[in-house]
Amino acid sequence: MTKGSRFAIALALAGAFAPGAGAEEPQAPAQPVHPIMETLRQHDQKLDDLIAKMNAAKGEARVDAIAAVLNELVAQRKEMRKHMGAGPGPMRGPMMRHPEPKPAE
Repeated sequence: MTKGSRFAIALALAGAFAPGAGAEEPQAPAQPVHPIMETLRQHDQKLDDLIAKMNAAKGEARVDAIAAVLNELVAQRKEMRKHMGAGPGPMRGPMMRHPEPKPAE
């Protein structure tokens, strides 16, 4: 990754994760309703920790911290997609299937 592209990513994300950029964080329930809720809570906590480190970092360390946040977001999204495609549930219904392409005439 070039220094220029890393800088552009840093500028783009710096405002998105700045303190006060989002709504207040909801309080975690004392006991999760479902095991997936505990997993989501752990994912949120990991992202919160990485974002706090990113916001505290300066210079080149901040760019590295932004990369860590992005890598974690991508890893969590891939894990979520893997679970959405496995087993029965509302996410496996016909609405989530891609339509077959129509043959060209």
